[in-house]
Amino acid sequence: MAKMRKSSAKVKKLVTAIVILLIAAGSFGWSYFMQSPSVETPSDGAEKQELEVYFINVGQGDCSLLLSGDSSVLIDGGESENADAVIRFLRDHGVDRLDCMICTHPHSDHAGSLPYVLDAIGADQFLMPELTAQNIPTTRTYERLMQVLNASDAEVIHPQPGETYTYGNIVLNILSPVFTEDDELNNMSIVFRVVFGSRSFLFTGDAEEPVEEALLANGALLRSDVIKVPHHGSKTSSSEAFVLAVSPRWAVVPCGDGGKNHPNEKIVERWESVGAKVLRTDWDGTITMVTDGENLSVKSERSGVDAA
Repeated sequence: MAKMRKSSAKVKKLVTAIVILLIAAGSFGWSYFMQSPSVETPSDGAEKQELEVYFINVGQGDCSLLLSGDSSVLIDGGESENADAVIRFLRDHGVDRLDCMICTHPHSDHAGSLPYVLDAIGADQFLMPELTAQNIPTTRTYERLMQVLNASDAEVIHPQPGETYTYGNIVLNILSPVFTEDDELNNMSIVFRVVFGSRSFLFTGDAEEPVEEALLANGALLRSDVIKVPHHGSKTSSSEAFVLAVSPRWAVVPCGDGGKNHPNEKIVERWESVGAKVLRTDWDGTITMVTDGENLSVKSERSGVDAA
């Protein structure tokens, strides 16, 4: 940032501005000027807004839910066999219609249940990567998803890096897809960062090292308190440079095979090496995180509560 030299005239203007601010502060109260722009500050007597983040245990697959106030965003849904459990989880948490449903990429362990959830619950918007003939899957999962999506009233959106999507207090900052096409469908994954007050969460789909390298080269803001570890902790992702750039307090691995294939042991150690506590849905069950924008509580289905 360029340095500014103040002339005496500029100093006088600055003093005048401060006086005006002091007068205004006396009229409106200091709280008006001190509110953080990141999180809506409720009026006296109103319930303080919180962001709830659920990493839902769907076995070998991905499924996460963001809730804040009346706003809701579902990220992936696991295999089709998980549909009833996901629908029940949504209804148990008061969701009768989603503001947004995100299909990070249409592999069955991420998108399998989404057609059934969309049919049962519905969504105002549906975010998915824009695919080309090169990488459109010829699977029943994808065909079923497109059939239900075309019959629904959801607005289909193909998000691009640099875009922001807001649902109440839930703000998604899109970082990827960084490629317009790729033979590997994992690398078309939607990657985005959620910021709530001073807390941040990074969702990565199944993005692999080429995506990580591109994000680093583009100067993407990756530092986050929590990361949904890319590609279930596979050795195809979580490069040393990427892990260092994120340096999270918590690293969540959605997986379901007890370590047989995911996550890779060296990848787990890599996340731990930057001070992250690694949680796994196959060992910890569904993981719940709640933040008011400052404090962050973490609870797993099979263990106690921690705070960061």
